[in-house]
Amino acid sequence: MAGWLEKSVNLIPWWMRDHIRKIPLLAWLQRRFFARFLAGRHFDYQINAGPAKGLWMPISLPTDKLIWTGTYEKVVGEKMGRLTPTQGVCLDIGSHRGYMAGIMALHGAAQVHCFEPMPDNITHLQRLQQLNPELPLYVQPYAMGNRQGDARFAIMPESSMGKLSDSSFQVEAAHVTEINVAVRRVDDLVAEGVVMIPQLIKVDVEGAELEVLAGAQQTIEQNRPIMVIEVHSSALAVECQAWLQERGYRVEVLETGAVYDPTQPYRLCHLLGLPVS
Repeated sequence: MAGWLEKSVNLIPWWMRDHIRKIPLLAWLQRRFFARFLAGRHFDYQINAGPAKGLWMPISLPTDKLIWTGTYEKVVGEKMGRLTPTQGVCLDIGSHRGYMAGIMALHGAAQVHCFEPMPDNITHLQRLQQLNPELPLYVQPYAMGNRQGDARFAIMPESSMGKLSDSSFQVEAAHVTEINVAVRRVDDLVAEGVVMIPQLIKVDVEGAELEVLAGAQQTIEQNRPIMVIEVHSSALAVECQAWLQERGYRVEVLETGAVYDPTQPYRLCHLLGLPVS
């Protein structure tokens, strides 16, 4: 019975899964089904559709519902698969649970380095490695920025999220505890040979986007990798867009293909930076 419930999502065509939650009656039925049969379940599951098809993930419901259905950040996941350079080196900075890293590994990357300082997420990433031994996933337990050394890191109420304690981003945001983490720069890790020269860098760092870019400036300017940056405010979107454009990148919003427009209401989005030859 338990195995059938865990695989029940396989009965729904992938193209329908993202739409069910947007239809009131079906969404209500889905919530009832979850509450009655699936809430609190923890299991390993091989995603059966979408850009992460074939990836084994440790699932905790309801937290990982969208990962379980293969629809987590659906548009971003599909585009990340297409952007992944065959036999390239990819850096996933702020890897969270490794879903996007898994997509890059499945789509032909030679190495995917998962940078993540959060203890819960590190444990999750190590389990992801164990479940997918054939995939080139490497866990790097660092917070990335523009300095090297130890720092205090604030863990948010949602324990898979956090930021450096001295960050100027959302200084009023509540946190439940602080831990010590190691902070590294991309340029230093490349120079030391810890990671090879990357062809794609994905950044999701809760407001520290510009610090990560500054710490990777030499690598970006000399090697011109594809850049995907989740921007956590309109001001950061404008600054990151300008930073990349100054270095010869064409920048657009990954989700829409349009240039970022700061006059529109802010919505969480990703910037795609493509080097102009």
